[in-house]
Amino acid sequence: MKKHINEIINVSNEIYNKGLVSGKAGNISKRIKASTGDIVAITPTLKSLSDLKEEDIVLVDMDGNLLTKGKPSSEVGMHLEIYKKRDDVNAIVHTHSTYATGFA
Repeated sequence: MKKHINEIINVSNEIYNKGLVSGKAGNISKRIKASTGDIVAITPTLKSLSDLKEEDIVLVDMDGNLLTKGKPSSEVGMHLEIYKKRDDVNAIVHTHSTYATGFA
């Protein structure tokens, strides 16, 4: 589990440092396949992707029930629906990059 959480933290730092997200915009999740059912690790709401720690990452089941402390991204429902509809998707990186937001 720790490996999966650290992967989310590493990607969070990388996309923040590359300017693909700013402040608290954007979120990352990863599906973790388990014998008892899939679990999703997701970044928390209202926390910058620039300084996440292991204890910040929130775990939920495929129905959105919390498995750890914390509050998952407000877009957890979107992530879960994608995972439910696409078994081949195992991670989601949703950015609000400055350039794309400005363009839109």
